Amino acid sequence: MFFVLGVGSIGQSTRFVPISINFEMFYVYIIPSRKNGAYYIGFTQNIDLRLVAHNKSMVRSTKNKRPWSLVYQEAYETRSEVVKRERYLKSLKKRVYLENLIKQF
Repeated sequence: MFFVLGVGSIGQSTRFVPISINFEMFYVYIIPSRKNGAYYIGFTQNIDLRLVAHNKSMVRSTKNKRPWSLVYQEAYETRSEVVKRERYLKSLKKRVYLENLIKQF
């Protein structure tokens, strides 16, 4: 819980008002394998920790293609938004679409 300084009307005292802030964001990311150039698309709430997991062979689908490096990310406020975006990116049939997206980043 965080508190913000709230200023009252003339003659009223200044007070602190409690507010709740959610700092947890969801991220969709693209990482290419430096071993063979394959792209992996996923989502997480902690990109740094997830990239470490990919590079330490803790993710079954990526452990044989290490090392990985982060080249693209997008932030979303809700899990449902990030899942929709991840599914869209995974549905792109041509590699050139992902490469153009990465170039714009």
